[in-house]
Amino acid sequence: MPVNTARKAAVRASTSWPTWKRMVWTGAFAAVTFVGTIYGAGLKTQQEWKTERQRIQEVTMDEKMAALEQRRAHLMKQKTQLELKLDDLHSRMRERGEQQQ
Repeated sequence: MPVNTARKAAVRASTSWPTWKRMVWTGAFAAVTFVGTIYGAGLKTQQEWKTERQRIQEVTMDEKMAALEQRRAHLMKQKTQLELKLDDLHSRMRERGEQQQ
């Protein structure tokens, strides 16, 4: 008889909560998990920004100059490539103009 009573109690416990209450609790737990994840990601991002800002402030003037010179060299390379493309475009436009006349 005790086994039968335990089975009835288990069935009653599983059906005692209406479906809508289970859905509400599931949604609440999911919302808390989502908000916690977003909040944690925000904290991590802020910490990374602080670390990066501190690293930039600690960089010596020579390192800053070297970084700026590298950036300038990269930009000059891009400028040269774009100027070549632009010259090529202008020559093709001239050729098309001459062909149409």
